[in-house]
Amino acid sequence: MIRLWIHESSRVFHDRLINDIDKEWFKNLIMELLGRGFNNRMEKETIFGSQGIKFGDLLRLEMDREYEEIKDISKLIKVLEC
Repeated sequence: MIRLWIHESSRVFHDRLINDIDKEWFKNLIMELLGRGFNNRMEKETIFGSQGIKFGDLLRLEMDREYEEIKDISKLIKVLEC
């Protein structure tokens, strides 16, 4: 649930920031809130690194798709190339 909160917060706020100073401020705020409100010690690189945290409903092609964490980027790429 924490990973979904991070993903959604990033999509709503971080994606709209236009400079590196503001983006770094946002990342530091998320790290602070994780430690304070969620008592979680995830690494900053795990959250905001090249892989990051991603959610979507792209991995399943059936009608009742679920919003799920995308952990396998190669699978996502394969789905998008089809």
